[in-house]
Amino acid sequence: MQFIDYLNYRHNIQPGARKLSEVSAEQYANRLHNLQRKGIYHNEDHVTEEMLAEIEKEYKRGLDLYPRTIRYYIEYMEYEAYLNEGNLLAEIH
Repeated sequence: MQFIDYLNYRHNIQPGARKLSEVSAEQYANRLHNLQRKGIYHNEDHVTEEMLAEIEKEYKRGLDLYPRTIRYYIEYMEYEAYLNEGNLLAEIH
């Protein structure tokens, strides 16, 4: 599953999450790509103060949008790890 797929189905995976439109999912995926391309985010498992400072410097209204993108990506990585862990357990049994 790709990040954009996760965003499209997030409301089914995360309890209480609202459904994102396809446009919103694409925007989050593009924001993540830009954060990675600019060297602000490197798949860390938490948002750091340094990231927030770089986001604030780089993007107008960035602190409204980009930290949420990172949090969604962290959720996605955790979900992928959970799925992979389940597959490993199935292989063991």
